[in-house]
Amino acid sequence: MRMITGVLIGAVVGGTLSLLDKQTRESFETCMKKTGNTVKHTVQHPKETYHQVSLKTEEWKVTATALKQDVDYVINRVNELKKLTPQVTGLVQDTVTAVKDTVNHAKKSER
Repeated sequence: MRMITGVLIGAVVGGTLSLLDKQTRESFETCMKKTGNTVKHTVQHPKETYHQVSLKTEEWKVTATALKQDVDYVINRVNELKKLTPQVTGLVQDTVTAVKDTVNHAKKSER
């Protein structure tokens, strides 16, 4: 409990000391006025606020859905590549073997 009290006292003292600077005070005042105006507007126009929140919520849902679809697409492509990798590896090995055989046959023919 004493620690919490000490932290709170430190915060109050620190905040008070920082307000001794004129620029900090003016910035704090501007910020508080904006916050007060926002709260006042929100209280006076709750339907507008609700509508804005609803729009943002819908926007986030659309973004989340698109993100999920993109992730699903990437996962499907990775799984397809996992399936194809052994086939491609086999094809490359067969090609290397065929090229070696052709080279060896050509060398034997030259002799």
